[in-house]
Amino acid sequence: MDRRSFTNSKSEAHMVTTLAAGDIAFTGFNSDNPDEFTFVALTDIEAGTEVKFTDNGWFAAGGFRSNEGVFVWTAPANIAAGTVINPAFTGPNFSASGDQIHAYQGDDAAPSFVASVHFNGNGYEADAISSNTSALPAGLTVGTSAIAIPETDNGVYSGPLTGTKAELQAAINDPANWTTNNSRIEDIEPTGFTVTDAAPSPSVVINDLDLAADEGGMADSYEVTLSVAPEQPVTITIAAGADLDVAPTELVFDATNFDQPQQVAVTAVDDDLPEAAEVVDIQHTVTSGDPAFDGILAPVVEVSISASDIEIVSIYEIQGSGHVSEFVLADGQTVAEFFEDLPAGPSNVLGDMVSTSGIVTAVDSNGFYLQDPEGDGNDATSDAIFVFTGSSPIVSVGDAISVGGTVAEFFPGGTGSGNLPTTQLTNVFNLEVQSSGNALPEAVLIGNDPGERAVPNQSIDDDAFASFDPTQDGIDFFESLEGMRVTATDLQAVSGTSRFGEIFAVADQGSGATGLSERGTLNISPDDFNPEKIQIDEDSGIFDFDFPTVNVGDHLGDVTGVVGYSFGNYEILPTEDFTANIQSAGLEQETTTLASSSNELTIATYNVLNLDPNDGDDDQDVADGRFTAIAEQITNNLNSPDIIGLQEVQDNSGSDNDGTVSASETLAELAAAILAAGGPAYEVIDNTFIGDGTSGGQPGGNIRTAFLYNPDRVSLVEGSAQTIGGQGEGEAFEGARLPLVADFVFNGETVTVVNNHFSSKGGSAPILGTEQDFAARQEDVDVNGSLDERQAQSQAVQDFVNGLGDGANAVVLGDFNEFEFVSPVADLEANTDLVNLTNDIPEDERYSFEFQGNSQSLDHILVSEDLHSGALVDIVHVNSEFAATSGRASDHDPMVASLFIPETQSLAVEFEAGRWFKTKAFESIDGEVVDVDRLGPVRNSLTFSDVGIKVDAVDPTNFELVAIKHGAIGVFSFGDSLFSRDAASVDGDESLRIALEDADQEAVEFIFSFGDSHGSGEVEVAFYDDGVLVDTMVANADDGDFSGSLGRTTFDAVELSAIDDTMFTVDEFSFEVIDQNLIA
Repeated sequence: MDRRSFTNSKSEAHMVTTLAAGDIAFTGFNSDNPDEFTFVALTDIEAGTEVKFTDNGWFAAGGFRSNEGVFVWTAPANIAAGTVINPAFTGPNFSASGDQIHAYQGDDAAPSFVASVHFNGNGYEADAISSNTSALPAGLTVGTSAIAIPETDNGVYSGPLTGTKAELQAAINDPANWTTNNSRIEDIEPTGFTVTDAAPSPSVVINDLDLAADEGGMADSYEVTLSVAPEQPVTITIAAGADLDVAPTELVFDATNFDQPQQVAVTAVDDDLPEAAEVVDIQHTVTSGDPAFDGILAPVVEVSISASDIEIVSIYEIQGSGHVSEFVLADGQTVAEFFEDLPAGPSNVLGDMVSTSGIVTAVDSNGFYLQDPEGDGNDATSDAIFVFTGSSPIVSVGDAISVGGTVAEFFPGGTGSGNLPTTQLTNVFNLEVQSSGNALPEAVLIGNDPGERAVPNQSIDDDAFASFDPTQDGIDFFESLEGMRVTATDLQAVSGTSRFGEIFAVADQGSGATGLSERGTLNISPDDFNPEKIQIDEDSGIFDFDFPTVNVGDHLGDVTGVVGYSFGNYEILPTEDFTANIQSAGLEQETTTLASSSNELTIATYNVLNLDPNDGDDDQDVADGRFTAIAEQITNNLNSPDIIGLQEVQDNSGSDNDGTVSASETLAELAAAILAAGGPAYEVIDNTFIGDGTSGGQPGGNIRTAFLYNPDRVSLVEGSAQTIGGQGEGEAFEGARLPLVADFVFNGETVTVVNNHFSSKGGSAPILGTEQDFAARQEDVDVNGSLDERQAQSQAVQDFVNGLGDGANAVVLGDFNEFEFVSPVADLEANTDLVNLTNDIPEDERYSFEFQGNSQSLDHILVSEDLHSGALVDIVHVNSEFAATSGRASDHDPMVASLFIPETQSLAVEFEAGRWFKTKAFESIDGEVVDVDRLGPVRNSLTFSDVGIKVDAVDPTNFELVAIKHGAIGVFSFGDSLFSRDAASVDGDESLRIALEDADQEAVEFIFSFGDSHGSGEVEVAFYDDGVLVDTMVANADDGDFSGSLGRTTFDAVELSAIDDTMFTVDEFSFEVIDQNLIA
C-alpha cells in the first residue's frame, strides 16, 4: 500500500490570436451521449490559438464553480472566418436537464470570455447555485456574444448563414433561430457561413512559441508583428525568467511598421550551477493609447533549457552507508544532527541534482524503482532508489535508463511525523530509455541460511544514529536494502492480515527470531521490540493481485519484492504473486480452562472495540455479527465469568453525534446476545459518570467502561458504583475514560473491582523511526505517546486503592494502553499491594493485542496480595492473532482470572496463663469460644475436640511431651533440664505437630502467634496433606505472628521446628478450613 502524496504543477495555456467577445459563437450542442458542441469563427484565427471550454458555472462575484470539466482547444492551422469547428473533447459532461458552455481565453482565475450558451430554460441566473446554473460571464452580452435557450437536451443553429460579423452575432445568439429537441440531433454542424466584413482582431503575432537554449552557447530567437495597424503606438514589454536573457526587452509598433517583424534574441544564463532541464516562459505585456490594443493578452513563448553542470553518479553513491544521502546532508552534518534540525512540515528535504542510471525493477503509479545492475558489493550501501515522477511513469520493468533529478529525503507524513526518510530522486529530467527487456538484478535473500542476510533480532538502533551497523541494528539493516529487490525466505506470519492490507512475518519460520510464542506471535520485552519482523505490504500500483488473508502462524513461503518504507515500517512491496505458497497453520480460537466454582470467583476484562447497536452510523456491529461473536466468546471461550469489565462500549447511537450518552441499549443488546448463546442472564452496570464528548475515542461514540455480572454468582453492593477522579480541565481523566468501580460480594467476601481504560498511545513515535533507542525510551513521552496522561491516571487509581484500607480485596483491571514494564502499570504494583497477574504468565506468552507485528500486553488484571496467593490467570487468544475483518469480534483478546475465595470456617486455640501452673486453652469457632480447657504442665498430646485439632510433640528420642507453661506450649524431651527455658520451648530437634482431626476438613490459611523467643528466632513451618509434605516456609518467631496461605494448596497438618539456636513457644494458632468435598 503506497501512501505517498505529491503536488502537481501546470503551466498556463498559450494563445496566438487574442479573441474578443463575440469573435466565435456556439452553433450546436448535444447533451445526450455522446456529448458534443460546435462553434463558428467570426474572425480569422491563427494556428496555435487556444480557447478553453467549460460547463462550470460562473459566480456573479467572479470565479468558476468547481468539479466540472475544462477542455482546451488549439487551432491546428489558420482558421478562416466562417469555419465551423466540432472539437473532439474530453472533460465536460453536459447535463440533460440543462447546462451551460462557456468559451474563454487566459488564466482560469481571470478569464477573458469569448462566447457562452445556456440551455437550462431559466436564462442566466443571478448566481451559480448548482452544477447547471450560471451567472452571465463577465464581458458577454446576451444577444451578441451569449445566448440563453429554453431547457432542452440538444440544439442546433438554423438561421441565416451570411452577413456581417455583427449581423451573424445577433442571428446566432437569438433563440428563435435555433432548432431544439430532447432526442439527439445527429448533425449540429451548420455549413456555408460567410462573414462579409471579416477582418483580423487586434493581436500580437509571434512566429515561434517553442524555443530551445542551453548554457553551452546554443541560443534562439523569435519575431513579433501586429495583426492590424494600430491607431496609436503599441509598446510590448518583454520579461523572461531568471535563467534567460532576452534582447531587446521592449518593442514599439505603429501604423508604419506594424507588419514588419522585430526580432528578439534569447540566450540561457551560464551560471556554473547544477541545474535540471527546465522550461522558462517569456511574457509579453501590451500597452497603447489605442483601446483596441491596450491590455490585450499576448502569446507566451516557452524556452526549453537543457540540463547543465549535472554530476553523473551511481545509485550506491547516492544512497551511501547511512539513513540520509550525502547529497542531502550539509557539509560535515551527521545523520543525528540532520534529524534534530529538520524543518517543520515538508515531506521532502531536497539536496543536489545528479544524473544516474540503472534497471527499472518495479513501476508504481507515481514513480519507479531503479537498481544498479551490478552494485558495489558493499552490504552497507543500497544499490537501488525510488524515482518519484508524481504520475504514472513512462518506463517499464526491465528498461535500462538514465535519468537526472534532485536527490531528496522523503518523509511519509512530513518531517514532524517521526518517520524515517527514504532517499529518492525527484524533479526528474532527461529520462532516457536506453534498452528494454533486460534481466533484473538478482534479489538479495533475507534469511538465516548461508548466503542469506539475517535481520538483527534485538536492537532496532542502540546508539541514536551515531553509527551505521546493518549487522547489529534493525533499521540500519533495512536501510542498506532500501529500494532493492529482495526475497524473504520461508516466511511465517506473526500477525493476521491488517485492515490496511499488511502482513508481518519472520524469515525461516522464525528460526532466528526472539520472543516467539507457542501460537506463533512475536512478543515484545523491555529491551526487544523485534526488529526482525518483516512487513509485507500491498501496493496495487506495483503489482495488482488478490492480497491474501492470513492468520498468525500461517506459512507464506518466499516473498519477492522491493524494499520500501511507509509510516513507521520498512516493508517488502511484492512484485510477484506468492499466494500459491501459503499454507494455513489452522489457528483456532482458544478456550480457557478456568471456570467458576463454589470457591472460585472468575473475573474478566474485555475491550469490545467501539461496540454499539446502531447500524446506521459508521459501522454495522449488529449486521456484521459482532454482538453475536462477543457473546459466544464470553459464553464458550471464557466460560461465562462471574464479573466482566468491558471497555470501549459506545452509547446507544454509536458514532452519531446526536447528544446521546447512555449505553443502556448497547449493554442490553450484548446481555441478550449472551443469553441467546447459552450464557447466564447478566446484569449490567453503565458508567453514568461520563458526559457527552468528554471521553475521547471516536467522535460521538462516548466510549466508556462498564460491567456485566452474574447475579446468581455474586451480589452487587447497593450504591457501591462510583468513579475515580474527574474529566475537568487539568484532571487526570480530562478527555479520557473515567474508571468504573463497584463492590461485589462472593462467599461473604467483598471484592472491589476497578475497571479502567487509560489514554491511548496515540502520538507515539514510530517503532522504526527517528526517535531512538525506542526500547530504552519507553519512559519518554516523545516516544511513548500520552505517557504523562497515563501516569496521572495510574496515580489516581493508586490513591484510590491505597485508600481502601488494609485487607481489602481489590481487583484493578482493564485496557491500560501500556506494557507491564512501563510506569503507568508497573507503579500500580510498586506503590500499592496489588500484584499484576500478567507477570504470572511466561514472558513470551504475555499478549492481548498485536500492533505492527508486535504482540504485547495492554490489558491487565491486578489483584491485592491476599487474592494473588490463589489466583490463576489466562489471556484467551480469540482475536488479536486473526485477520482484521468486519466480523472479527474485537482487536483485543479478553483476559480472565480465577480467584480462590472459599467459604471458610475459622478454628482457633488460644492459650492463657492460669493459677497454680495451670494454663487455659480457649477453643473458638469463627471467633466464638466454644470450650475452655485447663491444662497441666505436660501432656502426651493435646486434643481439642470442639475444634477438631490435635497437638503432638515430636522428637527423635521418642521421649517427648507437650509442655504447657505460662500460657504457651512447647516441647519437653529427653535431655531437657526440668527448670531451664528449654524444658518448655521448642528447640534443637524438637517439633510441634498441629493437625486437623476431621478427615473432611482442609486448611487454606493459618496464623501462628509465638510467645517466648530466643536465639535467631527462625522457625521452619512444614505443611502436610494426608501425610505428604506439600510446602515449607520459614517464620521469624521474634515477629510475634506468622500468617498466610498456600494459595490453592490445602493442608491438614503443620510441623513447627526450631532452626539452629532458636527457642520458641506458641501461644495461639488458628486455621481457616473448608470442607474438602467442595474443593474445585
